[in-house]
Amino acid sequence: MELDKEKILKELGFEDSFIKELFDLYLKDAAETIGKLEAAIAAGDIEAVKSLGHSLKGSSGNLRITEVQQKALAVEMEAKGAKDSQVLLRLLGELKFQQQELEKIVAGW
Repeated sequence: MELDKEKILKELGFEDSFIKELFDLYLKDAAETIGKLEAAIAAGDIEAVKSLGHSLKGSSGNLRITEVQQKALAVEMEAKGAKDSQVLLRLLGELKFQQQELEKIVAGW
């Protein structure tokens, strides 16, 4: 995963000191959302899966975290369409991996 901190700062107009705090809040929220997503998939709650995917897509997009945004969109679209639990579980695993990678990047800021 790549994340260009300087580009994000420029596009969003944030101060350098604020961006780490903002991403830390995002990471906490995203971890909670991914946990809820996992539970919704396990329960077969497709409406919750769609909603959680949509929420994660939006928050990721707002911070220019395009890889997570695209994966969250895929979750949302799968829940709207085929609703294949195996595909959703694969996408969930990819989101968890991206979350870990993002945590490493942000820790270095």
